[in-house]
Amino acid sequence: MEDLVISLLIMLSLLGFAALLMSLIRKCRLRHYAIPVRDPGKGHRFHMVDMFINTTYCNVDGSHLIHGAQCDICGICVDDTNMKQANKRIPCKAVSTRDKQARHHWVQGNLPPYSECLVCREECGVERLLADLRCSWCKATVHDNCAAKTEICYLGQHRQFIVPPNCIEVKWAGVKGTRNRHMEVKHVIKPNIERWMPLIVICNRKSGSNEGELLLQSFRDILNPAQVIDINDIRPESALEWCNLLPDVNFCLLVCGGDGTIGWVLTAIEKLKLQNPPSMCILPLGTGNDLSRVLGWGEGHAGAVDVAGILKNVEQSRPVWLDRWSVDIRHEKHFGFARPPKV
Repeated sequence: MEDLVISLLIMLSLLGFAALLMSLIRKCRLRHYAIPVRDPGKGHRFHMVDMFINTTYCNVDGSHLIHGAQCDICGICVDDTNMKQANKRIPCKAVSTRDKQARHHWVQGNLPPYSECLVCREECGVERLLADLRCSWCKATVHDNCAAKTEICYLGQHRQFIVPPNCIEVKWAGVKGTRNRHMEVKHVIKPNIERWMPLIVICNRKSGSNEGELLLQSFRDILNPAQVIDINDIRPESALEWCNLLPDVNFCLLVCGGDGTIGWVLTAIEKLKLQNPPSMCILPLGTGNDLSRVLGWGEGHAGAVDVAGILKNVEQSRPVWLDRWSVDIRHEKHFGFARPPKV
């Protein structure tokens, strides 16, 4: 009988120890935040286009397109049936490279009207076929035979907001062969860019009437894709990991959403107790935009996405301090009974 009691006590002790260990592991996992990176092996991030506004050709077979698919990140356009071929044959704009300097990522054809060659300063992209090149980073355009004369990319007019791919080192995380296997940012170095203030865009793709998805697509085209965070998939704490990787850099957050989304991000900043908290700008979406209206960012956003205008507003903005309160509401007693307090 004593042996049975001792065995039960040992078993209960082991179960308690196992439960405590699992609880500690779960807490450690919850405290671990990292910036996820899209696996380049998955190919492009396509979205469907009902009708292309300008004359557009397929980057796979060169055929003329009325509708099709376009990559959010590098901007290639393909016919619906050629998406798999594009993933195999055409590389997308890389989040991370091993180059010492940022280099152009050329995409063939579909240049904007009245494009000028970066090298010879003559008009390019005028032929009615898939010809000449455009850089996915700096948006510079060149003739096919001029591309070899320019290699280094200076990231264009918005370079002060961009984290160059040559400054990012990524790693694999999770158990190999499982669904949790993914890539994340391991290390970041500060580039030699004047007045560098990297921008982190936080947005929910379900916000507004598809406005959130359009904003995410537009900013992936301009910034490094790792700087654009969809909080429908990734928690704000992971986006704020940029501030821990470069604690001596002043980051700027562009939160696209309403008061609820802004409150969520502010709570995450307060929770992480960052050494150098980022400044925050607001792009209001939806209906509850009281804070945005008070701070001068407007009542809401609708229509076409003007990334250049948004970035100009961010650059010209000035910081103001914001106080946050926790309000404790207590009800008076009625007939001897008190309602539970609310916070």
